Amino acid sequence: MEKQEYEECKKRNEKLIQLFEKHGLPYYNAFAFADAFCKRKNELRKRLDFLILLATLWSPNNHLFARPVDVEKYSPIELPMLSTLHSTNLFLQKHVEFALGINRLTNALDYFKLYQMLAPRNFAAYCNEESNFLCFISDMSEHSYLFNLRFLSNVELLGLQRQSIAEYKQWESNYVSHKRIKSEIKAFLEENSSKDISLEMIIRLLEITQEYIKNLRTDSKNHSKYKPIYNRISKYIKAVKDDNICTEDNLDMDDPIGSIFERMLKISIYFDPLNRIGPMYLCWMIENRLIKFSKHDADSFNYSLDTNPEKIFPYRNNWHNGGRTVSDVARVYLFDTLCAWWKNKKINFSMPLSVFLFERTLPCYSDFLLAGNNPLTDPKITHQLVTYLDLRFSSSYLSTCLSATADMLCINPDWFPLPFPVQDENWDICNTGTIGNERDIVENASHDCSKEMIQSLNTNKNLLKKCKIDEKSVIRSFITCFSQKPYYEEFIKLVFLNPLGYHSTYRISYKDQIALQQSLTQWVIACVDLIEPDQLIRVKDDLYDTAYQDICHILQDYVVELCLNAVPILYSGYFRDELWGSLILLCKEMFFYEDFTDKQYQRLQDFSEEFCQYV
Repeated sequence: MEKQEYEECKKRNEKLIQLFEKHGLPYYNAFAFADAFCKRKNELRKRLDFLILLATLWSPNNHLFARPVDVEKYSPIELPMLSTLHSTNLFLQKHVEFALGINRLTNALDYFKLYQMLAPRNFAAYCNEESNFLCFISDMSEHSYLFNLRFLSNVELLGLQRQSIAEYKQWESNYVSHKRIKSEIKAFLEENSSKDISLEMIIRLLEITQEYIKNLRTDSKNHSKYKPIYNRISKYIKAVKDDNICTEDNLDMDDPIGSIFERMLKISIYFDPLNRIGPMYLCWMIENRLIKFSKHDADSFNYSLDTNPEKIFPYRNNWHNGGRTVSDVARVYLFDTLCAWWKNKKINFSMPLSVFLFERTLPCYSDFLLAGNNPLTDPKITHQLVTYLDLRFSSSYLSTCLSATADMLCINPDWFPLPFPVQDENWDICNTGTIGNERDIVENASHDCSKEMIQSLNTNKNLLKKCKIDEKSVIRSFITCFSQKPYYEEFIKLVFLNPLGYHSTYRISYKDQIALQQSLTQWVIACVDLIEPDQLIRVKDDLYDTAYQDICHILQDYVVELCLNAVPILYSGYFRDELWGSLILLCKEMFFYEDFTDKQYQRLQDFSEEFCQYV
């Protein structure tokens, strides 16, 4: 990197830090920043700098989160008192302290402490130089440079959002002005009965609808529900193709369904204001009217939308943590195919407005439905989703922003303030989602821990023959216990949201080190106490007291190890899943938010021009 580029990156990073500090947003790690942003969105949204902060959130800013932090500015998180839950078992407490790796941590700091004692004059200078070097690495990093490019793209996205909102309000005003929309449509159809809609177009719309219904029927609960309309459409298509009929005289066939499709096409192409949103109009009609229509009379079909746009295209922010529903994926196919068809036919309509209205009504999924340029689909769905690389769909573009954010929110166990005895490959679950994986996590952790427990029972006076331990019962008890996530908030505050916790790249003091050790030890003891390992063993009546105590201690060791192996993965994954969901909902809410002020947009533009002038 050229010296000038480095200097500019440094200035921009300093400007960002000033911006975060001005609004009280933490920047000691990405989780703390994103968590604070989501929790304070309503408060921050009223501020002049909000759109700047939003563009910053989407960019993202990992290069800042790797910087040393002035600990003096951030008071440590005070955990709730857990003194009443302290274990009375000294053996257990000592074991927890050992298992936490406190001794290893202390030994790891020996060199650092030795340098402090032998060279007190140079120690402060050493710390200062180390801090300057870390800042230098952060300022000249690839993330620092890419941030500016991403920031510019997100400024453009917010400009697109502003245009979409303005176009939506204009269309809404025009639509609402048609007080008697149903009568107007009827009059339009009578006046334009001679307008030519080719049989080819009618059949193509029938085929698209047929495919949509076919996808819906892959869900067993919809199979019978949509059978009548599916058979009607299929029969009509077959009759046309078998007879090779291409004249308007034969459009009705035995079913007026062809006439209904012809009229919907006329409205979507020629009738103001619905022709502005032609694909969205057809999508809404097929979804809400046609597949529920059972009468055999084209004149009785309701070709109008509801009079209230908010009811037609309601903003939907319901969250789907699991897989996408068949109905929603089928709906995306329907809309995408109609848009592609309209574009290919060069029919005049507003693609941005249609997309805007469609996505207002789309539920939010963990991947925001589309995964960049690699859309995923349910194996039951009979098609591949259509994407348009030359168009900027809000969902696909936002997912691109969020994919960068997702990289920023990856869990790295090496960044925890204290080590946990967990296999590295098991941490991958945290970055892919824990929902539905809880039992697998516990069983994997238990498998490794139980080997040591069995070995201890065998080698310690052959205690295994004198007791019966049901490992499955232990796992069930563990899962039952942690299904309520005991002390979850405490863990998150301690490990992720504390400036001394996750991703602390500076060297913390011995005092702070001990404080973290004590807090986490306290937390683990409280969790272990809830499992009550003493209740999970059965022993012979003639067992000596000392032998019984030995068995209890060994089983306690097993439970402690199980806690230390499984809980960090579970809780870290829970937190990432929750935060990820909050970010997606925030992104969608902000994209469809109508009340940003002109001053906020202008402030964003001014900041962007100043901030990115050297990009």
